This record gives sequence, C-alpha cells and structure tokens, in this order.
Amino acid sequence: MEELERKIRLPELIIDATWAFRHPILREWVKEAPSVNSIDNFISSQFRDFEHKMELIRLMRKAVKAWKMIAKENRQDYLQTPEGWRLSDMFIFDLPTDLPGQFEKSKLDFATGIKFLPDPFKAVDCSTWPLFLREFCSDKNHDAMRTSVDCWRGMNNVDNFFAPKELREEFWRGNEAEAYKGNHQDLNEAGYVLYFAEEKTGDGRPIACVNVLFKHFGFCTRIVRIKPKKEGEYSRFYKTVCIRDKKFGDLTQVIKVLQPIDCVNSDERGRVVYSRRIKLHPDLHMNLQLEYSFGEEFKLFVYPEHLIYDPQGLISLEASTSQSVLFQRSKPAPESEKVTEAMASLYPYFLCIWEHSIKEQKISLESILGQSMIKNPPNSLLRFFNGEM
Repeated sequence: MEELERKIRLPELIIDATWAFRHPILREWVKEAPSVNSIDNFISSQFRDFEHKMELIRLMRKAVKAWKMIAKENRQDYLQTPEGWRLSDMFIFDLPTDLPGQFEKSKLDFATGIKFLPDPFKAVDCSTWPLFLREFCSDKNHDAMRTSVDCWRGMNNVDNFFAPKELREEFWRGNEAEAYKGNHQDLNEAGYVLYFAEEKTGDGRPIACVNVLFKHFGFCTRIVRIKPKKEGEYSRFYKTVCIRDKKFGDLTQVIKVLQPIDCVNSDERGRVVYSRRIKLHPDLHMNLQLEYSFGEEFKLFVYPEHLIYDPQGLISLEASTSQSVLFQRSKPAPESEKVTEAMASLYPYFLCIWEHSIKEQKISLESILGQSMIKNPPNSLLRFFNGEM
C-alpha cells in the first residue's frame, strides 16, 4: 500500500480523498493525524468490526498524505463544504416512522445508517438503535430539512458540532430540556411539542439541537465533538440525549445518554446516567447518581468505570456554581437536619435501583428512548430504573 501511495501525485490524491475532506467526522481526523501510519492504526482500532475497514483505511491514508503535501496557507480551501452538502449527509434516512400526532404530521425520518464511505450500501447500520438515539430529520425531501446537526439552511460548518474537551457536568446543565411550561391544554393530542433549535455556545458560535417537550419531562438531543486531550490523539463524536423531569418543588430527575457514532467496535460502550437531586441551598444540592453502560444490545448494566467524564459519588453534596460564589455570608450553609432529611429521602431510591439493577440487569434503553416514550410515557423517570416499567 505504501509503495503505491508514493507513486500517486498530489492532484490524484486530492481527487481520491475528496470524500474524506468533505465528511464532517473524517476531515477532523485528517487534520489531527500526525502521520499516515497513525491514521492507519486509529481506523484499524475504531472500526475493528467494520466489514469495509480496509477500504476506509485506504481512503484515510490518501487523505492524510494529501493533507501533509498541501501548503498550509492553502489547506482551508480543501475543507469547504461543497454547495448543496450538509453535515447530515453522513446519515441515511429511511421512510417516515409510524408515530402518533404531530410527529406523524412532521414526517420525521430516522437514520438507518451512518456513512463513512460514499457508497450508501457500505454504511454502518444503526436501524436497530433505540428510536431517539438515532439521528432524525423533518421534511427530508424539502429545502427546509432539519436535523440536530443542521437545523436550518446554510448551516454546514463542522464547527457547529459543540466541541468541549470533556462532557463535564456544566455541559449537561446547559443542555437539559425543560418540561413543558405552558398551558397543558395547548399540547397537541400526542401530548408533546417538538422543535429544532439554534443555540449559542459560550463563545457565541451557533449549534443545533432538537428539543421534545412533554407534560412531565422533556429531552434535548444533539451530536457533539470531544476534542483530543493531547497531540497525536483524535476527536471523538457522540450522540447525546438529556431527559429531564418537570421540577416538583426542589426535586429534579435527569437521565443523560451518551452514544459513540464514530466507530464500529464491539468494545465501545455507551453510557446512561440517572440522577435525582434535591435542592438544599441556592447553589447546593444533594444528588443521587447511578451510571450504566450499554453495548450492542442496548441493555443497561451497572458499570462503575467512567471513561468520558469524572465520576461523581452515588449520593453526594454538589455545588452548582463556583466556590467563590458558594461561600458567602449571604448564603449560609443548609441546616444539618435538612441535609440528613435529603439523604434519608434519597437512600431508599438508591437501594431500590441498585438491587433491581444487580438482580435483573434487563433494563432496556429501548424503553427509555423508543416509541413507548411517546405512546405510553411514564409519569416519572425513576420508573425506568426501579423495576416498575
């Protein structure tokens, strides 16, 4: 392979690597690759179970070789998204899914494949994923097609993927879909509101997401890029879903889901985190948190190792703001009785969830992100984890 690559000149390499330069995930890896051998090893590892892995490796080796040969001042010219191309073109959308109410009227199409090669017949199959873990779009055959990646016409820059270095708690706090706050009589017959949104990041860049709001809970979904921590590593791309209960006084429940979309590797696992928190103070709460892992079958099981973000205690006191703001005379610490009461309230839920998880290990992500969320939604997110569903 290396001998053949040495004989190919730059114009030929660029033509052969065009797909990699326009693909929103592959082109980031091309820019980050320190060498041809490095991208070879990375793709071999990430796409270990991919039937067409060798074809993808050949494409990426040519793309990286071409990138190294292009003068630095000219490189951006090759990364411009072509006219008519969208970030969501890496997905294959099938016929609209049979959903009730406004979802049906919106003609939502859910992704059945993720393309890493231009041939759609060589796409990674995602048709068996839980419904709302897959990318979805409205008005597929219309100029106004919207997705969680490019929800309005003209948004075609890969930088619109939100790109934190880590998905720490601050990311999730900023992207928790609020439950419906309006008059419940205004909800449609299926009991939800769906909208594709443009939001701004901390530095003012627009990003896209989808919010689905129900009577008692809502969820926000988007695709994010996790920047590499050091040179020689590669960005990773994940589908995130954050589901939040309507607030009942000082109590909030949240489910956070994270699924890699940039690999075909049986060792790659998604994450689900359930948290139930009680507000004790303007900037302090008691939080119950349990984390699950899931693999190809989307069955949840307790998994104590944290690969994406730092672990939190199972039941812990957590500040929602900086220490300098927390420790002020105007905001005294909560009374010890209030903290003890919160702990006593959370511990039975921890015990119930924990015992169900280690005995049954049959919690399905399909129940959380499948059609049942629309057709038969729970009145509390806790029901997914304590054996009631």
